[in-house]
Amino acid sequence: MNHEVFDLFDGYQIEYRKSIQGIESKWDNYVGSDFFISSRYLGVLEMFPPKNMRFRYVCLLKEGKAIGVLYYQVIHISLSNSLQGSSAIKRSLAAPFQADLLVNGNTLVTGAYGHYFQDDLGADLVFRIVDKASDIVAKELKKDGIKIRAHLKKDYPIVTIPSDLSKSKYVAFHVQPNMEFHLKPEWETIEDYKSALKSKYRVRMKRAKKKASAIFKKELDVDDLITHQEVMYNQYMQTVDGAGFNLFYLHKEYNIGLKKKLGEDFKVVGYFKNENQHELLGYYTLIKNEQNLDAHFLGYEHSENSKYQTYLNFLFDMIEYGIDASCQSINLSRTAMEIKSSVGATDVPLKIFMKYNGILNRLLPKALDYFVPEDKWLPRNPFK
Repeated sequence: MNHEVFDLFDGYQIEYRKSIQGIESKWDNYVGSDFFISSRYLGVLEMFPPKNMRFRYVCLLKEGKAIGVLYYQVIHISLSNSLQGSSAIKRSLAAPFQADLLVNGNTLVTGAYGHYFQDDLGADLVFRIVDKASDIVAKELKKDGIKIRAHLKKDYPIVTIPSDLSKSKYVAFHVQPNMEFHLKPEWETIEDYKSALKSKYRVRMKRAKKKASAIFKKELDVDDLITHQEVMYNQYMQTVDGAGFNLFYLHKEYNIGLKKKLGEDFKVVGYFKNENQHELLGYYTLIKNEQNLDAHFLGYEHSENSKYQTYLNFLFDMIEYGIDASCQSINLSRTAMEIKSSVGATDVPLKIFMKYNGILNRLLPKALDYFVPEDKWLPRNPFK
């Protein structure tokens, strides 16, 4: 039997599955145009997953009729390994914390990609459905030898928080905001964007472009990704290890799998020192999501960043591509908030909810504040 049905409450049920294979059309019937919860994307992720990650898929039923879906990632987390950029003392203190974490949502991207329902059920009912469904998924995982120690509901917009959180065992805490860049309709070229900047930001952009003038930029195809796979993965690791906290590390063939599946909708741009294409300075990726762009994973040689202003030029190039493609917005995700705000991105607050099975649940807020402290940053406004 490849699926089972379980009762929730008041006529609600869930249909539980271990793979997206075979239910793609049924799944996509509810997620609409949201790419990061589409079967097209989840199938690639299932094929090339981070080594500590597994997946579960749930269809929500009301009196036997399918009305939506829920998506789960099961992550084995070793807190010490997740704190690669932290001090030896902090990593030593974190060493005892190992657990299987059940996440309602997608930890590879910023945003609430954990559930999509046909109707607006209201924040309180949605939270209750997700909570009860998560408990059932955890029980089924236990049958497979996976003992869930903590539940996490990921990246809820502030407006979707239930009115009385105290009724649940979940603890709410802030995470880094999502950074969104909105493209103005009157910008027809990158020069229009540049003209909208204050003087000092125009000078900064000119200086950054000058430093990158010798760089050879190339959109990479599947063969290029295979050729440069090891270097690109090393540059990705340099970048994520600098973030301070990581739940996972990408599969080495993840970008290759996405490129094969998405084709022109997945853009990978490499920066080389010269046209010989022997020395890769870094790369960034973009996913075309209807009228929007999503900046996905990237990597670069951190020792060369100052010389070429690599990361800042990534951002300017993404903006230019968005303007040329007549996009409405670019989702720049979290991390590096200050430099993203300096090119015009604005922050969107998000919250995460978590409960730990056991007495440690009360200690969660203080533990998270210590091990994953808030990243202090100063918002910028580059526009006139």
